Amino acid sequence: MSSHQQFGLQKLSAFLNAFQKDSPTLKPIQSQSSLLDSWRQSVDDPLKNHCVPLSYENGVLSVQLSSQGWAQKLRFEQASIENCLRKRSAFKNLKSIRIRVQPSPAPLPVKQRAKAKTARKPITRNTANLLTQVADTIHDEKLAASLRRIAGRVIGRS
Repeated sequence: MSSHQQFGLQKLSAFLNAFQKDSPTLKPIQSQSSLLDSWRQSVDDPLKNHCVPLSYENGVLSVQLSSQGWAQKLRFEQASIENCLRKRSAFKNLKSIRIRVQPSPAPLPVKQRAKAKTARKPITRNTANLLTQVADTIHDEKLAASLRRIAGRVIGRS
C-alpha cells in the first residue's frame, strides 16, 4: 500500500471517529443500542422476548410489551429488574419503568379466515382462454367444469 493510500485511510479513519463521536444522527442510534444491550442483559429470557425498551428520559424507562399477561409479569418482577438496571451506568438514575401494552393484531375469526383464503380473484382474458383450452382436453368432467368456472372470472367482467 502506498503512503498516499495510507494517508487517505488515516484521514478516513479520523473522519469516521469524529463523525461517530459528534454525529447527531448516530447519537440516538447509539443510545438506543446501549439501551437495548443493558435491557437484554438485565431481563430474563421469556420476558425480554416480549418487551422492547422504547426510551429512557429523566429517569423513566418506557417499555412496550406484547400483551397484558407479559405486562403483569413485568410488574411482578419490576423491583428486581429496576435494581439490576440501576447497577448499569446507563440506568444509574432510573426512577421507574413505564409500561405500555401494544398487542399484536388479533387473528381473524375462523369464518373470516375461510373467506380470506377462498377469495375469488379475477384473471386475465389470456389466462381464461388457456384454462378453457385445457378444460376442453381433459376427460375428468368435474375438473373441466372447475377450470371453466375459474375461466369465467375474467378481469373487467361483471
